Amino acid sequence: MRHYICYFYYTSQFPQSHAKKIYWDFGDGTIDSSGAKWTNLKHTYLSSGKFKPKLTVFSQDGCAQSFLGDEIKNVKLGKKININSASKCYSNINYSFTPDSPDVDVLYTWSLTDLSNRLIESVNIQSYAINGLNKDKLACGKYKLNLLMSYKSCVKSIDTTFEVLGPISRIYDGTTAPQNLNQCHANDTVFVITPNHDGSCYYNNSVSRLWDFGDPFAPPCTLDTKNNINVGLKIGGTFSSPSVSTNLADIAKTQANSLQSQASDFAKQKAKELEAQAQAEADRLKKEAEDKIKAETDRLKKEAEAKAKSEADNIKKKAEEEAKKRLKVLFGN
Repeated sequence: MRHYICYFYYTSQFPQSHAKKIYWDFGDGTIDSSGAKWTNLKHTYLSSGKFKPKLTVFSQDGCAQSFLGDEIKNVKLGKKININSASKCYSNINYSFTPDSPDVDVLYTWSLTDLSNRLIESVNIQSYAINGLNKDKLACGKYKLNLLMSYKSCVKSIDTTFEVLGPISRIYDGTTAPQNLNQCHANDTVFVITPNHDGSCYYNNSVSRLWDFGDPFAPPCTLDTKNNINVGLKIGGTFSSPSVSTNLADIAKTQANSLQSQASDFAKQKAKELEAQAQAEADRLKKEAEDKIKAETDRLKKEAEAKAKSEADNIKKKAEEEAKKRLKVLFGN
């Protein structure tokens, strides 16, 4: 924060000779009642915040009037960037960056660059984050983040650096895709022809690789990070490259974990299928029951309507016969 110096000018037509006393209240707890300065008064604000200066003038005849000036704001531009790194690994990276003294009236511009100052992203926001929404703009490595803070004529710039740790696993470098040779029969070995340049990233990490070919009958294998030597388990229980520092227990554990994962996926898939079948059977039985209820309801309704109609016809017939008898009694044949 810089000290903010303000000059105050008295512009009233009231002559100074008629004033008995003058009070300057600068809004920060400082009051000048000396009256030594009528106008062109200088005051330095030492703290940040918003202030309302006020001038009160007392006349010789005891009258007084106060004037409240426009609000003055003294901002504190940050000295450092606070960094919260919940995760530095690329797979679930989660960085948050905030100024140490945020202010709603200050414009914050964040500029993300690599160490060669190539601009990657620039945004205007109070707090900046690196996470799953924008990590695709990064590789693993070291980056520089600049924060430019500005408020009216006040401008300040501060920098920090942060790391994105690997690994970022890629089969190829983004320019030349790998090629698979043809597989003619089951149990044939299929070789993957990969490009000369590996597109993966290992910044500040020692890396070992695990290949999963998606075949439940083929064991996963590790890959030597230096020589790119495929390390697989042969029928005799030996390694294709004895120079790789991978033991049999590690391979067995890797295979067991892979098979366990595949078994778990298979069980989940079967559970979903059984659940779908059970739901379909439940829906079928429900519809069958609804159809039976509707058919029985329609039958009972028809029976009731037929019975009611028959009874109504009988009543009508009896009424007509009774009426004919009475007419015969009254008028004869």
